[in-house]
Amino acid sequence: MLIYLLSISDESDHGKITELYEEYYEFLLKYSINQFKYHRRTNYLYDAEDAVQNTFVRITKNIKTIDFSGGKKRVQNLIFTILTLYHYYDCRKY
Repeated sequence: MLIYLLSISDESDHGKITELYEEYYEFLLKYSINQFKYHRRTNYLYDAEDAVQNTFVRITKNIKTIDFSGGKKRVQNLIFTILTLYHYYDCRKY
């Protein structure tokens, strides 16, 4: 998580990323592990961690464009969509 925070210069964005990471990391990791197990990936734990890290990198790059005023459910759907698209494109490779 330190890498994400180092790439952000604005303090309010630090707080947003930290909050999102703490709230959604475990859920996203569990979902990702299940997806990679379903697709019979041998290194599903490492692949799942990579998928979640990639999701947070994308969130960090686009933190200024994310609308947090739309409510918690809207942000949750955005994060879940980013991870799901990662799985879709990653699992197509194999």
